[in-house]
Amino acid sequence: VFATRTEISLEGSDDLVTWQPYLFKYKIGELNQPPPVVSPLAPRLDWRMRFAALVSQRHCPWFHNFVGRLLAGARPVTGLLKSYPQTAPRYIRAHIFEYQFTSASQRERTGNFWQSSYLGPYLYPVEHD
Repeated sequence: VFATRTEISLEGSDDLVTWQPYLFKYKIGELNQPPPVVSPLAPRLDWRMRFAALVSQRHCPWFHNFVGRLLAGARPVTGLLKSYPQTAPRYIRAHIFEYQFTSASQRERTGNFWQSSYLGPYLYPVEHD
């Protein structure tokens, strides 16, 4: 059995129907992407997101500030991400997933480095003021 890792997935929407993912530069997101090698320091935002996934969002006041800045389309914040919607969304939500490495045979068959399981919502949709 491979070790698992819990991660937060963020998405933005203008209509609560179509959701666009926010992808981070150095954390798990796309299943077919290998884990990045970052040395000697870990990127701070991605590192904080890793630990935020281990506790309730109620215990992460910085996370709410981060989401607020994303809703406002703040360039200093969106610039820390790999990809994000072209314009600031009206809504953002977050989910929790559990990831683990695929086996060599799974990777060969699917091209994925990761497999994921949905654990539930982390933050229900919040709206830009």
